[in-house]
Formats: sequence, C-alpha cells, structure tokens
Amino acid sequence: MPEPNYTLPESFTVKEIDEIKTDLQEILKIHEGQQVDIDGSKVRSVDASGIQLILSFYKSLLIKGKGLALHNPSENLQWALERSGAREIF
Repeated sequence: MPEPNYTLPESFTVKEIDEIKTDLQEILKIHEGQQVDIDGSKVRSVDASGIQLILSFYKSLLIKGKGLALHNPSENLQWALERSGAREIF
C-alpha cells in the first residue's frame, strides 16, 4: 500500500465530520498526484454523514481527474459502505 495521504479517525460520524471535511478539502487543494490514498483501518464507528463525505470527496476528485483508493477499511467501514451501496466504488 502506498503511504496514505490521510488516515480516517476512529469515529467517522456527524460529530467529527466538520474537522474531517476540512482535512479532506485541504488535501483536495494541495495534492498533486493522480490518486489520493486513504487508510480506513482505524474507523470503529461510522454513520451516514461519514459515508456521504467520502462519496462527496470521491466525486470532487473525479472532477479534477484524480482517483481515490481506500486502503484497509475496517470491518465497520466495510459494513457501512456495503449497506450504502458504495462498496463497489472502492
């Protein structure tokens, strides 16, 4: 796995979403590579707002001609992605 550009926190929920969104927006501005690598191994709790944010970030990257790779998603993150129908994207 390439060195991640960002590691999702343990809690990827509405309570933390503003801080995570700010971090991802900064990555979107400064990242020069063709792909952003995100490590999802630490995620223990995730809700719909977390899934919505990662999908929005993915769409923003596509618009810029870049890709997103989600590495080592935790079991909880995998479950949330599957339940939302977004697992095949990553």
